[in-house]
Amino acid sequence: MQKSKVFCGKGCENEAEIANILGVTQGCFPIKYLDLPLSITYPNARNFFALIDATRAKVEGWKLKLLSFAGRVELIRSMLHNLLAYWIFSIKLPASLIKELEGIHANFLWNEKMHYWSWDGICSPKDDGRAGLRKVHDLVTAAGIRLVWRLHNSNSAWAIWMRGHYLKQAHISQATSSLDSGS
Repeated sequence: MQKSKVFCGKGCENEAEIANILGVTQGCFPIKYLDLPLSITYPNARNFFALIDATRAKVEGWKLKLLSFAGRVELIRSMLHNLLAYWIFSIKLPASLIKELEGIHANFLWNEKMHYWSWDGICSPKDDGRAGLRKVHDLVTAAGIRLVWRLHNSNSAWAIWMRGHYLKQAHISQATSSLDSGS
């Protein structure tokens, strides 16, 4: 069994004393909690290797030679996008990570061969004769919008503070903060 650790903020001058009183060890960042990177600062791309490794492990486990193009599209849509869901609803992904994930998806789709359509073309709607996949960037943006919507419609103390601190008296449609990781 792992011994408990205490993590204090930057301004805590007596972290060792607190840890001693509680009978636990001092912890240091960055760490992982529920497989998500936690850090004093915002995690950078190297803190997300677990997501990259999990995505690559999924892709490498599938028999590419036995799958049709439509089968690969469906695996991206159902398996890889669902693998991302936990991460994108929990933490904002860095733009470089999004680009790398889309590259893994594209290479899997085209079976490591020449890409006949651009990724933007592949992610066009089915009505346009394309695959209808969603870009990872769009999934991250939708998750951010969902978080803001929940913030706007909640009466929790956190939501009230966030609205007062960031929205001031403005309506949510007038908010100016960036939701997507591409900016």
